[in-house]
Amino acid sequence: MSSFPVVLLIMPTALEAGTAAMMWHRRLHRELPTFFSYLVYQCLWALALFLSLSGKNYVYTYWVGDAVSMALGFAVIYELFAIVLQDYEAIRNLGFLLYKWSAVVLLFVAVISCATTQGSETNQWVAALLTLERGVRIVQCGLLAFLFLFAKYLGLSWRSYAFGVALGFALFVSVELVVTAARWHAGTVGREMYYWLKPLSFDCATLIWAVYVLQREPKTNAQPRFSPSELDNWNLALRQLVQRQWN
Repeated sequence: MSSFPVVLLIMPTALEAGTAAMMWHRRLHRELPTFFSYLVYQCLWALALFLSLSGKNYVYTYWVGDAVSMALGFAVIYELFAIVLQDYEAIRNLGFLLYKWSAVVLLFVAVISCATTQGSETNQWVAALLTLERGVRIVQCGLLAFLFLFAKYLGLSWRSYAFGVALGFALFVSVELVVTAARWHAGTVGREMYYWLKPLSFDCATLIWAVYVLQREPKTNAQPRFSPSELDNWNLALRQLVQRQWN
């Protein structure tokens, strides 16, 4: 592996370690415990990759670690939903229901999309992993779109930590979706795009997270599209509707 990709591996790891340390210092790991765990895992995974660079286990370390990283990414997005809707219990429960069903629908669309296209990978297990990766990124892009929609109408400030985490994920996930599709369809050129742009996009996402954690979160959120009384009324109506359904 050339020196530039090694730099792409080391630089975000240092930023992630520094971001995690700052989160611990400011006790943000209590506010965003899943994201904090995600950062710690990324550091450990990068260390494992670095130690296996010259060995035969690098490929397995990469793909297994990538699968765990994608699963943790789902958990982080779920945590962000909980933060955005934390003041409205009934709306939050409805949001989680929509989250689960949208994940199921988007996963179905992803599977159909991947199954009906033909790629250029000759190695079957690599092709299967790329299919899985592309499907997961399609689902995560859709869920992040739902998250930004909720945040917009509930008045989440663009300077909040939750918004910064979501922004970094949105950048990384959307670029990875593009380069994974390019590797699937474009052969050698697609593999080069995947090799260079995927770590670069993650570097940018890590930089966004570091910048947001270093700043002070504003005490007040942006003005929501709906007044607090309207949101409270919706929350109460949904709670009463759920209670009637269960009684």
